[in-house]
Amino acid sequence: MPASTPDPALLRKTKVGHLVLFIFATLLTLPAGFVFMVLPELIGPASSKESAMLAAAAVPSLTGVFAWIALGLLLTRPAYPHWHLACWPFVILFGLTAVPGCLYWLTEENNPESFITWIVLFALVAAIASLTVAIRNLRIARASLGKQQQHFQVFPRARA
Repeated sequence: MPASTPDPALLRKTKVGHLVLFIFATLLTLPAGFVFMVLPELIGPASSKESAMLAAAAVPSLTGVFAWIALGLLLTRPAYPHWHLACWPFVILFGLTAVPGCLYWLTEENNPESFITWIVLFALVAAIASLTVAIRNLRIARASLGKQQQHFQVFPRARA
């Protein structure tokens, strides 16, 4: 399989969504850092309900940090399909873990404070946006890589 070459159409189609998600992720790293700072203090004496709330905050925070790193790495090679195929699954993983975590935090029985509610609502919106944009961009990257592979099969000397 040939190494992927830059695809300007891939860059053009994914640039806006990529930058918006990177900004969302950057804004959410502060609450994620707070979760990681508080987590060791509460892990021992927490009740089962508090443990569930900690897990509902820690797992999306961890996957969110990985998604933020992947989006940051994608800024270095925004037109390479292989980079897209490696980075967007981390963003999808964040969305898949954050939506249930946020919904758990927003339930009535947890009754979070109003400031935390706004952070959780923002994280929920970011998670839903992450899922939709990442799935779309992953499809575009797969199509771009498929076009490149077809081109290299038809024109094998184009690799050199």
